[in-house]
Amino acid sequence: MIAGGGKDDSKPTNAYDGHIGVHNQSIGLSSHVTIFGQIEGSIGKVIDSREDDGNSLTGRIQAGMLSSSMAVNLNSKATGSITYANSECYSIAFRL
Repeated sequence: MIAGGGKDDSKPTNAYDGHIGVHNQSIGLSSHVTIFGQIEGSIGKVIDSREDDGNSLTGRIQAGMLSSSMAVNLNSKATGSITYANSECYSIAFRL
């Protein structure tokens, strides 16, 4: 599925140089999710509106805004704006 050995803890990256990972119960979603990090708000807005409900806090696609340290708490429900800000970056979770 992903190249590397069983003890390889490096993560693949997406086109925006953010990490890609699979988590259980992240960003408020209660199932297995795939996380794409460092997604620009304008891209997140398009993905969420075309594939889900366009709201970063609801549906099967949810997002957490990255902090200045480029980190988001994957263990808590996303908070903040319900719309994607073009000037911000997000970690976006897709429920599997």
